[in-house]
Amino acid sequence: MNNQPHRKTHDHDDDYPIILWKPEIDLALKESIKGVVNLFSEFEEAVEFVKSLARSFLMIISTNFDEQKLLEDLKGILKDTYGRRLADFEEEFILKELFLKEETIKSLKVLVFYTREDFESEMFVGNDRFKWGAKEMMIEFREEFTFWGRKQRGLEKEEAIFAKPEPPQGFADFCSEDDFAKCKVFCMSSLKELVTKRKQEKMKMVYYVNLGRCCRELREYQKALEYYNKALEMIKSIYGERHASTAHLLGCVASVFCHLSEYQKAPELSLKALDIRREVYGEKHSETAISYAQLGFIYSCLGEYKKTLELSMKVLKIEQSVYGETHFEVATSYENLASAYNEVGEHKKALEHHQKALDIRKSLFGEIHPSIAASYENIADTYYNLKEGEKELQYSLKALEINRSGYGEIHPKTADSYDNIALIYKEMGQYEKALEYNQKALDIRKSIYGESHVDIADSYNSLAMISRSLGNYDDAIQYHKEALEIRKHIYGEKHSSIAISLNNIAYVYDSLEDYENAIDYYLQTIEMKKSLYGEAQPSIAVSYNNLAWAYEGLGKYKEVFECHFKAIEIRKSLYGDVHLDLAESYKTLRRVYRKLGEDDKAIRYGLKALNIMRITLGETHSKTADSYQILAELFDKVGDYQQAAKYYEKSRDIYRFLARSEQNATFERSLERLSRDLNGCQSDLEKNLRSLVEKGVL
Repeated sequence: MNNQPHRKTHDHDDDYPIILWKPEIDLALKESIKGVVNLFSEFEEAVEFVKSLARSFLMIISTNFDEQKLLEDLKGILKDTYGRRLADFEEEFILKELFLKEETIKSLKVLVFYTREDFESEMFVGNDRFKWGAKEMMIEFREEFTFWGRKQRGLEKEEAIFAKPEPPQGFADFCSEDDFAKCKVFCMSSLKELVTKRKQEKMKMVYYVNLGRCCRELREYQKALEYYNKALEMIKSIYGERHASTAHLLGCVASVFCHLSEYQKAPELSLKALDIRREVYGEKHSETAISYAQLGFIYSCLGEYKKTLELSMKVLKIEQSVYGETHFEVATSYENLASAYNEVGEHKKALEHHQKALDIRKSLFGEIHPSIAASYENIADTYYNLKEGEKELQYSLKALEINRSGYGEIHPKTADSYDNIALIYKEMGQYEKALEYNQKALDIRKSIYGESHVDIADSYNSLAMISRSLGNYDDAIQYHKEALEIRKHIYGEKHSSIAISLNNIAYVYDSLEDYENAIDYYLQTIEMKKSLYGEAQPSIAVSYNNLAWAYEGLGKYKEVFECHFKAIEIRKSLYGDVHLDLAESYKTLRRVYRKLGEDDKAIRYGLKALNIMRITLGETHSKTADSYQILAELFDKVGDYQQAAKYYEKSRDIYRFLARSEQNATFERSLERLSRDLNGCQSDLEKNLRSLVEKGVL
């Protein structure tokens, strides 16, 4: 081991990852990459060099090298200094960035190793620290997504096959377990240690970013905004206004504004981030695609679903141009596009794109993998939208089997699957099955967390919903109150989860027709939300609608209309005049005025709702068809048979289109009913015309 390897001269501490090289390569190739990589002819030399490192690195090895032996040899070195390796990694792009020939690339493999410190900062790190595109190629670090086959790991049949996590030690570890409360404590203590060290400005900035994320996940949105803004100012001072890291933080702030329902502030920030990324990376780059995707999400929050659909298509095209068709990021883009199709009611197209995502994931990961389970769950959700409960159940059971075989029986993911299936059985009216699966979820969660955890509260909520469906209202109230006590224990007296529990209790009292108690809890819910969010927030508008229902039960229509108009005022202040939530408010007013026999007012608000649906959902959506139908019934009732026939025809034509394109039995039945209603209306119109002729009016 006398030969000294070529080593890159480092001008800056941030010029990593260091790349270690261990394939058999020719001298010409070695010359072409000098100054870019560290070259070693013997594995022992590479190991010695790793020992001297205190930073993250990539290791490039030949595909015929024994990877398992390599990891075993490095194990003692890595376990103290380094975090876990990332098993899923797209190496081809990195190798191409080193300007290697195609035939050389095929013979190489990339392994990635991170120091603990870099685990803490990996979500933030900008383009300057990852020169060869390593950051963007990484699957988001989550330990449960590290997958090895049973045979490779020598596991017995009943054992879980997804990698078991080590005890959490830092930010990334806690994130991988979704334990953001511990994450936050870790970041605060780490930040405190750095406060007096002026040379650690970059790490302070990293912890501000991480604290922002923790607070966002914990729904402490004002605090999240505070931390993100601190980090943004530091990033601007260190890197400047037009840097990739600045774009990242602008996106983070935009996402918090969405959570705070300050949607009008989000597009400007997201567009700034997009502009920076297009300048830094160009149009066809994965980072630019991230900005387009975020902008699509914001437009979705604003109810502009067609824009979301357009942007989702753009993201998919970029990802395909960067990665090709068979890549996990492309699969994710197909999933997002499917969600956009679901939002505009094109559920069959959504299924097609979910299937494409599933096919890609199967080609990459095989039949048993967390991403396959996620695809099955997304397909199940789409069948829920199509009201095909049996298929929804079928795919949810597939997801459960993967989670059970992958994680084992006692795991949060398995519990989540049981909980989802319990609610499906509830919707199908199979309440005993629903209770059975819910109890399994609850037992698993208690064995993992004990008696006090947010997931335990969720299980009690599910139990309450099933009990309410069975007519066991007292049990339902008790379960909701148990969930409320757990949430108070975890979050204190003032938190968004407390507001959810108060609302759930109110809803059960409403179902019991105990309207006085329902009103009391709805008012508590509204006051809690106002203290958290201010006067204008979407869920406050929903709570006013719920409160209106309770007042309606008591026949207090003055209060009913006051609540509905408050909800409309909030929604207009948030979204402007065109948004589906606003359409829902108008539909509710249409229903109440129709119930009171004030058909002219019912028609007026029905037309407002229809206009919004035509703009946001399009002319061929089932909800648009429903609005035409109800307006036709109202025109029929007031004797305007010409308008009634016109609106019946429009509704019928939409359902005819949907029945043909979606091949859905529900649409077929709607079409049959509408045809009968239209025939009846046309008959009434003819009778009315004959009567007018006989009277000499016409």
